[in-house]
Amino acid sequence: MDTAVDNRQNGSNQTDPSVGGVAGEAVSRRIKWAEVTSFPENPPISDNRIARLRKARGYDHNIIGTPELADNSAGAFPDYPPETIFVLDGNNRLQIARLENALDKEFIGKLWRGLSREQMHERALGGNDRRTPKPAERFLRRVAMGDVRLRQINAVIEEMNWRVTYERADGGLSCTHEIEWLWDQGGRTVLTKTIETYEAAFGRSAQSRQANVVKGIGAFWVLYPEADIARVVSCLDELGVKDLFELGRSRRNDLSMAHLHNGMVDVMRHRYNKGLGRESRLPERRL
Repeated sequence: MDTAVDNRQNGSNQTDPSVGGVAGEAVSRRIKWAEVTSFPENPPISDNRIARLRKARGYDHNIIGTPELADNSAGAFPDYPPETIFVLDGNNRLQIARLENALDKEFIGKLWRGLSREQMHERALGGNDRRTPKPAERFLRRVAMGDVRLRQINAVIEEMNWRVTYERADGGLSCTHEIEWLWDQGGRTVLTKTIETYEAAFGRSAQSRQANVVKGIGAFWVLYPEADIARVVSCLDELGVKDLFELGRSRRNDLSMAHLHNGMVDVMRHRYNKGLGRESRLPERRL
């Protein structure tokens, strides 16, 4: 027997008669794709992935599985009506159904009732684990779920007028593994100096090798907190992001260093020390 029908027959006063189920619990629900809405805080759908899936099989009802859904009955998203049903895990399937004119097809979904915004992100993260979410997606979901450490990191990034993005974007940082590493090494001070240096030297445009260079600059500030930031920026003036990356990789190989960031630190140190007297030079250090 359908769980919603069973609850109504038992007279449960915690059941929403429109969808069935107890708040905070899940029920099986037969529903059409046309009746559900993409979760507003999911990462953007990859058009390339959708194209590959459509080419491989199109809309195949036999492999829909059980998408995870959540209603908006608790008002988690005030801009949406309470009866809205979000797709937490299954947005690629929804998009394929939309493109293949299959929105009238029914499927069995796992519908969560009365979740908060934080709980929706928790369910979405758990449901998407099998497709290995990107680090930035995991970071942003954990921020939404109330992770204190990541909220502190995110607050510093936003104070610098940057933001964490799912993919590389102008004014965005998708390199959350590297950002968390810098935070653990030197907290707010290192993260702030890293972003300030990166922006002053390379601007805010999205560039390849951003993650490596952010870590390299951050490692420099961990090792040389006494350095003058204006001189650090000036020593990068003639370099681009890829230039610093390539020079750092070459230095790492030449000196048999274990880590790429130490190669970039060494490049920055040499350029910083050029023209300085012995007493003002930065000593050789490795992280």
